[in-house]
Amino acid sequence: VLVSLWNIADRSTAEFMGRFYGHLGERKSLPKALQEAKKEMIRSPYKHPFYWAAFVLIGDARSYSISK
Repeated sequence: VLVSLWNIADRSTAEFMGRFYGHLGERKSLPKALQEAKKEMIRSPYKHPFYWAAFVLIGDARSYSISK
């Protein structure tokens, strides 16, 4: 489960989620997709950690599989 540890503005959340799910669509693992999305946010107008650092994965990401 991808969760946020604090409330974040809708626009920056939409930006982050678009990046995160884009990486999942490229068949990257959950942790890698999260890492890549955060790195991209650092280079965006939402570069302050307030906008992206709250997102964390909870659970066993190894059990996640991408179906075709």
